[in-house]
Amino acid sequence: MVHYTGHIADSGIDSLRAILDAKPIRTVYAPAVTARFGDGAHEVHELVFWLGRHDFVVLTTQWVTTRRGFDYHIYEIQRSSRPGKIPYFPDGRPEGGSKLPHLGTTSSVEVHLGEVTKIDVIEASCSTTYPSDADPETIDYDYCLKFFGTEASMRLTTSFDSILGAIELRQGTELDPNDSIDDLRSRLTLERTTTSARHRSA
Repeated sequence: MVHYTGHIADSGIDSLRAILDAKPIRTVYAPAVTARFGDGAHEVHELVFWLGRHDFVVLTTQWVTTRRGFDYHIYEIQRSSRPGKIPYFPDGRPEGGSKLPHLGTTSSVEVHLGEVTKIDVIEASCSTTYPSDADPETIDYDYCLKFFGTEASMRLTTSFDSILGAIELRQGTELDPNDSIDDLRSRLTLERTTTSARHRSA
């Protein structure tokens, strides 16, 4: 048996904790957003949380292909002084006027989460082969992030058996009942406290 794992790195978990410690989240940003009309989903390849003047959390994914050609995507999450691929002008618009920090050409999704109080990391377990195969492949990887806020909630999921690598954003935390992954469980829960986020193994 060949087994693959794809969990968020410890540095990525620390970056998620920073979102719990941040001011209320109203908007998330991306270099480009594709809206899937009809099912309320937005697809991005990079997602940015703007926490402060030089403080961002940037989410992307890394494409992995198994030996048998199954594609899945691992979250890469980092805290950065710049918003990924989005142009950033910390001293104001380059054409003049406001001196407030400004993002250049970008897309955004209004999420109105308020203060984020909890983040659940949901692990998927799946097999790329039939049980009768002599040398099966199995995968355990972080498939979904659920953000619970004081005003709303949202979930992020990665592409499943796809080379596209998009992160899918939806309001609410209930997963699609038609999801083709059967085995999903909460792997980690991060919670906001009065002083800092604390980490609990599920």
